[in-house]
Amino acid sequence: MTPYVYDDPKTILTGQIYTDYFFGRSGYGETPEIDELEHSIFIALDEPVSIQSREPRYEGDYDSIGCDAIDRVQLAGNVNIQALRESRGHGVRVQGSLFHAHTGHHHCEVLIYLGEVQPSIIDDRNTFPNAKIMSSGTGFLLGHDALIVTAAHVVSGALGITVSRGLYRCKAVVERIDPACDLAVLRIVPSGAMREVIARREAVARPIRTWMSPQLGERVYAFGFPLRPVLPHSLNMSEGIVSAEVGIRSDRLQISAPIQRGNSGGPLFDQRGNLIGIISSKMLASFQFTPENINFAIRSRCLGEVCAEMGNPQRTEEEIKPVSPVVLAKLMQGLCVEVECWQALEGAPRQP
Repeated sequence: MTPYVYDDPKTILTGQIYTDYFFGRSGYGETPEIDELEHSIFIALDEPVSIQSREPRYEGDYDSIGCDAIDRVQLAGNVNIQALRESRGHGVRVQGSLFHAHTGHHHCEVLIYLGEVQPSIIDDRNTFPNAKIMSSGTGFLLGHDALIVTAAHVVSGALGITVSRGLYRCKAVVERIDPACDLAVLRIVPSGAMREVIARREAVARPIRTWMSPQLGERVYAFGFPLRPVLPHSLNMSEGIVSAEVGIRSDRLQISAPIQRGNSGGPLFDQRGNLIGIISSKMLASFQFTPENINFAIRSRCLGEVCAEMGNPQRTEEEIKPVSPVVLAKLMQGLCVEVECWQALEGAPRQP
């Protein structure tokens, strides 16, 4: 394990950049309704590092504390978000000075202060060379085993699939697909520090509602990443009601919560934070009529059936306490992901 020291501005680390979410001001997670959610940036290291200890120079000298087996480091200082966005899915090299955590806004033991040298790309580990993202939808973590749910039509025909959230991107494979009900279950294989990050996000997954069908007039909340790349890469939330208990198909329900292209595969929740559907489609204008806000979601029981067939029965116990929309939105920040579908560039050789 490579030994490092604090305060050396030429320290170089390699790994993959990602975003994680923490309660910051004002109550540090004690009152989720009003606590601000911090979006902190890290590098998951390719190899763990250790930091040498030394004699403290003064009382409270945090940078005298040695650390072992550090597998992630938080970024601080001159962090260019737009430049980092271009590195999503790639291996990167960062250069700066290491220092020890010393405030409540430092979310791991060691941070690196970036100077004028910006992170640089060193490989294409979680992208598809000679290909580009041609379409995208939404998915969400199911609750265990790094499984992600989306709509089947989102991933149909893709050369390759990646899931992305914040500054993190990872390759995904189709674990199960059910074209009849338009559901797909993807699996990612997080490595190193990302295994812990994904597991922590899965721990707050919401239950699938199966005990009662959605009721007419029930308030619902839809989440997703619509209209990429026109809109920024932040999570979108919309509110509405169950406007019809049966959609065009019996396994659909009709909702008034606004959705757009890119929302497909996103979760739909009731007021108690129970999953009641997966966003599927909207009725588009035709030469005969112009529909207004007629949108459809796959019933959650269909997902329950798919999970049971996979041997992965899901949590279905009833949540009866209402959840604030703000709290639900904060939970979804870590659970929802963009599902990106790649296609080969014209004239490029196909991937093996």
